[in-house]
Formats: sequence, structure tokens, C-alpha cells
Amino acid sequence: MKNMDNLYDILQIDDKIRDIEIKKAYIKMLRKYPPEKCPEEFKKIREAYEILIDPVLKAEYNAFINHKDNINEYRKKGNNALDKKQYRRAILYYKKILLIEPKLTFAKNKLGLVFFYDKQYEEAIIQFRELIQLNPHNSIFYNNLAYVYKEQRKYDLAEELLLKSYNIDSTNEKTVLVLVDIYIALGDYEKGIKFINRCIEENESDTFKEIMYYLKLIRIYVNINNINMISQILDRVKNIIPDEEKVKEYVVWKLQKILEELLKDNDYELGYNICEKLLQIDSKSEKILNLYNKFNEILKVHDLLKELARDERIIECLKKPIIYYLHWNINNEKEFNKKKKKNIEEIRESIENNFINVLKSINILKTKYEVLYKYKEELYKDAYNMANENKLKNINEQKYSEEVCACNEEKDWPILYSTNLKEQKRRYKLKRRFRKILLGCAVISLVLVITILKFHLFKRR
Repeated sequence: MKNMDNLYDILQIDDKIRDIEIKKAYIKMLRKYPPEKCPEEFKKIREAYEILIDPVLKAEYNAFINHKDNINEYRKKGNNALDKKQYRRAILYYKKILLIEPKLTFAKNKLGLVFFYDKQYEEAIIQFRELIQLNPHNSIFYNNLAYVYKEQRKYDLAEELLLKSYNIDSTNEKTVLVLVDIYIALGDYEKGIKFINRCIEENESDTFKEIMYYLKLIRIYVNINNINMISQILDRVKNIIPDEEKVKEYVVWKLQKILEELLKDNDYELGYNICEKLLQIDSKSEKILNLYNKFNEILKVHDLLKELARDERIIECLKKPIIYYLHWNINNEKEFNKKKKKNIEEIRESIENNFINVLKSINILKTKYEVLYKYKEELYKDAYNMANENKLKNINEQKYSEEVCACNEEKDWPILYSTNLKEQKRRYKLKRRFRKILLGCAVISLVLVITILKFHLFKRR
């Protein structure tokens, strides 16, 4: 894209263009930079469109670019601070602009947005209400005020404002999408379906916008688990989608997020069906293909997996390697790696302190859940061998401990050492050596006594 500071350059138009051409330019740029795929670019495109399509704002902007060097400097500094999320600094610069020219609604709108991002909701409400009074025909001001109320969960006020905004400007797809999100949050799915179907009918000439609305409709039907309607909508999307890579990428990206949620929520059948339809739209998507294979694999072993989850004979930490393997998600790799690391520590602890149950659990896994066992066979073999080593070691230590306890001489040996196996072994060896020395001395003494007796008997003769 060209110089982002010039709104005409952003929409790739000149300053003499008519309103109808501005709308066409906006739709063209929207196709190139869809909002959820390219949020930063879209934000600038939308801002340019909102200002240039509104006569009041356009006049302000023209005055701004022609006469206000100081305003331009503060605007850049404010935008820079906003990009860095330095909200207090951004507020300062936008206020400086309003000190120079209080009627510059773009600066007032920016100020309201920064208050919103900084969670100063009441201050944001003041700015947006004043903007609506200044220009009651600008839909964006209604939208921005609605976003604040939505964040405060004042859904009735947000809905009212968004409907007003839609009546002023039905081309703003974000108005539609946010309003439907409110209906979803309220659980009013019928209202959401009715409204979005109306929007689809009104935008049949705009294929990309139609696709965006269909995808939001899929979100509603996923929430109410209506597989038939999801299938029908995906067929419609397949029939109208243009042979454009960016549009396909957008559709895949949006549905991929839904599929990942379904995987997390164990809704495998619905996820599998969506993947199957989606691969008909874009058969080259590796991410969707991976998800498809994952859902397919889980469905095959789903009943067995549920039985495993209920099987109390198997310790929990030994169930997790299979669950993590089947639910692994490349987009949450960091989170999964943390869980797997924690699980390995749990298994090690069980091998050390609960090796009998580890051996029993792995034997049950191997015999009753062989299909699942094979997913992580190497890990289970290692765990089994380590647990078995601990078992044998424990048996040997118990035998040796029994031998130590059998030596009951010196019953008054300090209790402190009785809890130390190594010390017991050392003292046992010392006692054995001492007994041998005593026995040797006794033998020598006996030999000496016999020799002396023989000598005296011989002398008497």
C-alpha cells in the first residue's frame, strides 16, 4: 500500500472523485485486505473510507491536509503512541489537536477510541455522544459508542445504536458482525439468524460480503449444533466463492478457528463434517487436512477413548499422553508443550512412588486399549521398564532390610540410624566383621589352652 498518511492514497483515488467511486474503491480494497485477515490494513482502509464518504469529515480532512501542519505533527505522534499502546501519551496529543481546532471530529473520534482502549469507558462515552450531536448522520460514531456499551455488557443500548448505524450505512460489514455477536452473547439466535439473512439478501451483489455473513451464520448454527444448516450454508459458499486465493484463505482461516474450538470441546462429528465440506472448497489447505485427519482418527477410537476416560483402574497421568496426542493442535503448540511437560513429571513421580499401579495401568492399556496404547507405545514401554526396575529394587531392599532386622543383638542401638538403610548396612558389616574377629580370637585362645594343657600333662610324666 502507498503512503498511509494520505487517505486518498490509501483508497488509491484522487481528491476530485465522486462518492459512488469512493464506495467502489473501498469495496475493491476490502477484497484485497479482508478485515480479519489483514486487521491493520483494514483499519486504515476503513478510516479513510469513513472520512472521505462523509461530506463534513471530508471537508475537515481537506482543510487539515492543506492548512494544518501542527495538527499533522500531533496526529502522527498520537497515532504512533496509539500503535505502541501508549494510551495516555496518545490522549495528550489528540487533546492538543482539539485545542488548535475543536471542530476536527476525526481527532475527537480518535480521542474517544483511545479512552475506550484505555478502559476509560465513561470518558469515551462523552466523546462519542458529542460526536453524534455534531454529526448525527455518521454511522461510525454510533458504532463506536455501541462498542463501549458492548464492552460494558449493556447489550440493549449497543443493539439500538448498531441498528441506527446500519440504517444510516448498510455497507459497513463490521456493524452487522458485531450486532450478530451481541445476539449470540444474549443467546437470541433466532434474532441473529433473521437479521443476518436480511443482510445477505441486501448484499447479494457483493459476493465477498455475502461470504462473510454466511460464515457468521455458520457460527450461530455451530452454537446450536444444527449440522444440516451448516452443511447447506457451506454448499452455498462453495457455489458462490470466486476462484481467488485470498478469499479462499479467508474462508479457511475463519472456519479453522471454529474447528479448533470443536476439537477442544470434543465435538468431533460436527468438526469432521465441516472439514469434509471445507476440503471441497480448498483441497490444498494443509491445516484443514490435518484437522480432518485428526477428527477422523478420533471418531474411530472415540467410544474407546470415552471408556478409557471412565476406567478408574488406570491412573490419570497415564491416560493423558493419548488424550494430548489425539487433541494436539499446532496453533496452541506452546500450551500443549507445557501440559505435556507437566504430564511427564506426573508420570515420573508415579513411577517413583506408585510403581505397582503404573505397572497394572500399563498392562490394562496394552491388553484392553491396544489401539490407543500403540499411539504412545514407546513412552509406555519406557515407563513400564522404569517402574519394573523400581519394583525389583524395592524387593531387594526389603529382603536386605529383613536380614538387618534379624540381627537382634544390641537392641539398644540408637533409633536414629534405624531409618537410614545405608547406615544399617554399614553397621551390619561392621558387626559381622567384629564377630569374625571374636571367633578368631576364641579359636586362637582355645588352641593356646589345649597346647598349655598338653604341655603340663607331658611334664608330669
